[in-house]
Amino acid sequence: MGREIQILRIGPLTPSSTLSVDHIRQLDANIAVLTADTASEATEIIMSQPVDCVIYEPAAEDEHGRDEIPQIRDRDPTLPVFLVVNNADDATVEAALSEV
Repeated sequence: MGREIQILRIGPLTPSSTLSVDHIRQLDANIAVLTADTASEATEIIMSQPVDCVIYEPAAEDEHGRDEIPQIRDRDPTLPVFLVVNNADDATVEAALSEV
């Protein structure tokens, strides 16, 4: 068995969340899911332990991570960040992608 994969899931966990912690854990037995509600919490986690990738599902009022993603990228520009958004229009997707 290889090293455990550390995935950091950022965003509030609500009944309408697309990717819950359980969904991510079901992908593979070697996945550990760390959670943070905000980018500030995520930055603390990234600074204190190894993280292999980030899954970011912002709350609707967070404008799809426009401020948080650069904060995470500043800490580790090579860290893969996956942005998960529900019901986003084209303009929102373009704005979010321009930040990554």
